[in-house]
Formats: sequence, structure tokens, C-alpha cells
Amino acid sequence: MSALYAHAAQPSGSLFFWNIPRQKVTAHLRSVPLRNSERRARLKQLFLEEECPGENLKEHDDNLWCVLPGKDDLTLIVAAHYDRRGAGVGAIDDWSGAVMVPLLYKSLTAQSQPHTILFVELAGDKGAARFLSRLGKAERRRIAAFVDLEALGLGNTAYFANPNAGGDRLNFAEYHLIQLTYASARVLGEPVLPDHFDSRLGLKHDLTQRFRWSDIPSITMHSISRETQKIPGSELDTPEMLQDQSYFQSYRLLCAYVAYTTFLLDKLAMDDPIWHTRVH
Repeated sequence: MSALYAHAAQPSGSLFFWNIPRQKVTAHLRSVPLRNSERRARLKQLFLEEECPGENLKEHDDNLWCVLPGKDDLTLIVAAHYDRRGAGVGAIDDWSGAVMVPLLYKSLTAQSQPHTILFVELAGDKGAARFLSRLGKAERRRIAAFVDLEALGLGNTAYFANPNAGGDRLNFAEYHLIQLTYASARVLGEPVLPDHFDSRLGLKHDLTQRFRWSDIPSITMHSISRETQKIPGSELDTPEMLQDQSYFQSYRLLCAYVAYTTFLLDKLAMDDPIWHTRVH
């Protein structure tokens, strides 16, 4: 178990997550199913292996998700798309993100959560659209943030955040989602790259787009740099391109990030003094 010393406002002074050994974290990167149905079945099995109880494991419209209940129904979504894209085997875009999701679920079960977390495997853009279409207005309003995991394991963790609704500026929640990447990296001593993403870099689709259209603050966590931008979805998108140490570093940072974000989820959209003191 690892402790993230997050904020003096929390009575215990720390947030906890299970620290899964590196060998287990990287174990599923080398064997990549090619068919989407096989990927979904493997991910379902991983959720079960990581002790997501059957009543909390849901499937619909080819999407798969595990609910980690909190003390209330304010919700953080942590997601990846599992569908294969491009000419390669899709080890990077986005099997690397998809297999991270059940690991994060397991790690965050280390302590009771103040708010609900959905760990979601989406069947691509269509899966994201169908997932949102099943939610009523009240359910959408309960989703405080969406964290998308894409193309991990190529190097240091990076983030990409687009202004909500296509505006010029990030709103409070989006800006705070970025702040929390640096806060999480700082307490773990792990690097995080700034937002250097543009339409020419790496990912062929922005999975956060549909959530932003629904006024859900969103961020993408990835590992693409200008040096590696041509790899995802290309013939080079193979397990051999993945770096185990980089992937494990991303896992550690994301554990801290999800724990930290969940703890502050109810303040995410506020200009609360908490953001001007310890989270910067």
C-alpha cells in the first residue's frame, strides 16, 4: 500500500492506494488480442481477477465498466477505448490504456472513496456516444470529470486538455484537472510532461470530445511526444515499442491522480481556497 500525502484538510492526512508490483502491471502488455470481441472478453476477465464483484461489473452496447461505489453518487469516470485502430496490432492505441483501467480499479479499492468512480472500457467513439446516450440529464450532471487513458508506455506521462465547448479558456474544473497532474507527480517524484498536444500528434480521435460536448470536464493522460507521434495506430504499433518502466511510472502517477481527483471531486468546479494553498 502506498500513501499519497494529499492535503491537510483530510483528517488522516493521506490518500491510500494498493501498489501493484511492476511485473503484474506490465504482464498484459505483451499479449495483445487482435479482435475487439477478444479484447473485451480479456478486459472483463481482468476486472474479475482484480476482484470487481459481479454486481458492480456492467456491460452494454459493447461497453464494459466496473463501479467503485463512494459515499455519494458524484462520479469520476476513468476510461480507455479498447477497440483496435490502424495498421498495427493496437498495443499502444489503445490496449495500453485499456489494461490500465482494471489495475487502477484494484489500486483504488485500498480505502473507501468519498465519491463514486466508474472504470470504463469504451468501444471507441461509437461506444462513448452510446454510453452517454443512456444517461439522463440528472445522471450526466452527477459526472464531475472524465479522465481518458490513451497510448501509455511510450515515455513520460503527459496530458492533453481542450477548453470545454471549444472556448478559448479552460474552466475551473478543467484547469484543476491539470493542476492535479502536477500535484500527483510532485508527491511521487515522477515526471509529467506539459500539454504539448495538437491535431497532428499521435491520436487519431479525441475520446474526450463527446464528454466535453456534454459539459463534462475532461482530460487525456497519454505518453506521446513529437518523437513518438507516428507510432500509435501505425505498423509500428506493437508490444515491442512499449517501455515497461515508463508504463509502470504512468501507473503509479495515475493511481495518485485518481485518488487525489476523487478526494477533491466536489470542489473541482469551484474557485475554492483549497486550490490556492496546497494544490498548485
